[in-house]
Amino acid sequence: MVNLLDELFRGKEHYQPKFVIALDEAHVIAPHETDQYRSSMDLCRAIRSYSVMDRAANHAVWVVFASASSIVADFAVPQGYCGCGVSSGGQWEYPPYCHLGWDQRADVLEGTAATDVAQAGHIIGYGRPLWKSMQELHDVYSTIKVATSKLRGSSSENRKVPLVTLSRRFCLELTLGHPETNKFVASAMMSHLCVLLSMTDDRHWSFTTYPSEPFVSCVAATLIHSSDNLDRLLRALEEKIVSGMIIVDRSGGLASRLLWLFAKDLYVRCILPYKFILPAMNGKDWESELVDCRMIPVVDYFRFVFGKDFWAKVEGGRMLKRFSRTHISTSLIGYEWTLRHWHRTCAVQCCYGQSLVDKMIPIYIKDCPG
Repeated sequence: MVNLLDELFRGKEHYQPKFVIALDEAHVIAPHETDQYRSSMDLCRAIRSYSVMDRAANHAVWVVFASASSIVADFAVPQGYCGCGVSSGGQWEYPPYCHLGWDQRADVLEGTAATDVAQAGHIIGYGRPLWKSMQELHDVYSTIKVATSKLRGSSSENRKVPLVTLSRRFCLELTLGHPETNKFVASAMMSHLCVLLSMTDDRHWSFTTYPSEPFVSCVAATLIHSSDNLDRLLRALEEKIVSGMIIVDRSGGLASRLLWLFAKDLYVRCILPYKFILPAMNGKDWESELVDCRMIPVVDYFRFVFGKDFWAKVEGGRMLKRFSRTHISTSLIGYEWTLRHWHRTCAVQCCYGQSLVDKMIPIYIKDCPG
């Protein structure tokens, strides 16, 4: 192969992958029983034998094991098997696969009007490139169906929406060391689109996150508010908070995240005629708008949250005129700083301990002179 593809393997950048062998669903060659022979042993032994050859340093051939199960990260020789395997230490995560970066296919800021950020074709550009790549072959509803399946997970008991769906929406923080944390994190990574950031050297603890993906957050909102899921999920969340698995910070950050985003969800579903997607006037499928990403007027939103007479109590009603043209658009809350927070319809959770400011929700002033 190396001789036939001489131009591919020639070059000075030896550390960059030039040829990748990908094995999907690789967990089938690594059974859970520790004393069984694993077919992965022969494969890994062959990979290692080739990788230590002098000439292999110039080839940069990578082998990728992909799976929905974390067992693919442990292809060590079973303890009960008397083979001739050689244990060799090394990195557990490599930059191309844990520092992927996001928004590779997002629209340029200058290319989309501030009032058009809710369009499906714009929103799917944020986060992992999977969603944008589906635009060429699928319509909006088909893409939503795929995202729903991936977020729900194929192994959910009785097809119930899992608690990890709330992590996608509200940035739930987990207590490191809690006996249920590892199971929760493993489930989120394997079946519910959570992303691994890093792990401890002994591989006992993993640090994960959900990237800022408004499209997936809209799907999560639909799952949370469908049928009787909301009541059940909030009860499950309460149970995990009481047990200490989920952190409630002293400043009330979790409570306020739940309040503002649930208020937005309920406003959209109770006050406005709710449809997950509003078809575009010109009939173009990907210019349809996701309702959970659309702008809503601040005046009406605050009346919904605080009561109909709220504005009359604020400086004798003078603030009502000032906010009459203001709108907000939030579909998720994220911890990370982002240049595109309005275009991705994202509110920002500030660092804990920061005085005066806890969250930032971008406001758009419509038809502002100048």
